[in-house]
Amino acid sequence: MGDPEEKQHRAEQDLPVLEFVRYILLPGAKGKALDPFLFPSWTFAAGVFYLLSANDLSRGWGFVVFLVLLYQFIISLAVGLLLRRILAYLHESHPGLAWGIFVCVALMAVLVGGAIRYHQAKKSDALETVAAAAEKSRLRSEEESIAAERIAAHAEREARVALIERWRLARTHAIETWRENLVAGRALGDRGVSPPMLDINDDGKRINVTNRAADAACVLLTRIAKSESGRTERCAVAGSQCVVIPPGETRRLATLLAGNPHSCQSGELEYRVGSVDHPKPSWWSESAFAEYSESADVEAVRRWSDERLRAEVKRLEAQVQGHTRVER
Repeated sequence: MGDPEEKQHRAEQDLPVLEFVRYILLPGAKGKALDPFLFPSWTFAAGVFYLLSANDLSRGWGFVVFLVLLYQFIISLAVGLLLRRILAYLHESHPGLAWGIFVCVALMAVLVGGAIRYHQAKKSDALETVAAAAEKSRLRSEEESIAAERIAAHAEREARVALIERWRLARTHAIETWRENLVAGRALGDRGVSPPMLDINDDGKRINVTNRAADAACVLLTRIAKSESGRTERCAVAGSQCVVIPPGETRRLATLLAGNPHSCQSGELEYRVGSVDHPKPSWWSESAFAEYSESADVEAVRRWSDERLRAEVKRLEAQVQGHTRVER
């Protein structure tokens, strides 16, 4: 007995709720036609939801976006239900007025929606214009930067070429000045004559060279003789580069056998003391001075740093200027 009565009581409690839901979703009393504004109102609610969700946020993903969409859906549903209830109430007394209000509201929603879409389109166009202008400015800046870099690189290459040419001219002038100093100072001697600043002890194979000058001497020795054909032959002693001997010290130099002709290995000594790079002291044999030539290793010079080139130019130019001041 208790169970059927309890079920009946619960059914009577649930009836108002069911009636309310039925009236909200499918209004209309028994025996009456359905609310004529039901489906138009749902359409209006869908339009409101579309307008509310037509933004950048609703196009994303995530829990926050889901909550925003749910909130917009609830607002749209509430607006549609409220409009439908108002129109249903007015329809009972003024059917034409109710439909007129609905049409006006629908037109207003369309106009507002159109205005929103137009504003978004203009905003999007403006953003695209700004982005295009920024991209164009960036490309122009890159082109200007590349052009500036090319100009700077060209100027740097020209400055480098000019610096190497300045070094070449300075060295040429320094060599000419140094040679003039040798002649003017009578720092030339016959073949076999020893330089006054050196003590030479030659046993035919090895040579002991002592520097009696106050400065370090850069000494390059060769042996010279005539071959059977009458050709002058030279044999290197201790290599093709001069040996720097500090003041008061002695160096033992040997005639090289490998690569030297046999005819000159026991010939007379030919002296080259000093050069444009070691101008003090300087003394040369006349035979060596007459055949003097220098071919600068331009490829090696090109690998020098600008600082080294400038230092060499400064040193060479100072030598020429010092000689000019002495002459004055």
